[in-house]
Amino acid sequence: MTARHQDLFQMASPDGCGRCTGECGDSIEVLLHLRGDLIDRAAFRCDGCLSTAVAATAVTDLVRGVGLHDALLLTAMAVIDHIGNLGEEHEHCAVIAVNALHSAVTDALRNRAEPWKQLYRT
Repeated sequence: MTARHQDLFQMASPDGCGRCTGECGDSIEVLLHLRGDLIDRAAFRCDGCLSTAVAATAVTDLVRGVGLHDALLLTAMAVIDHIGNLGEEHEHCAVIAVNALHSAVTDALRNRAEPWKQLYRT
């Protein structure tokens, strides 16, 4: 188990969580811990190929220290550029990772607007 995976399991009470499953069946779950309006920690769990894990790693690396609204601007192309050479047949992995991130950010923003709902998370 890598440190990043341990980080995910040890992140108590995340401020935002999101999940995305691609048509290929690969899935990524992203958890966020905030410090103020900035993403202090981002962790993931993935079920898929190595390219899916690489894309998830890139997304979590790119958003640490970034504001929530700026994280919503992250694109799959920016993730692909950050990785360097994902391969055309695996570019959809970056889309899955970005969609999971956007879902987690949206969840964090929703939790800020209605913090009581976070208590009912399973």
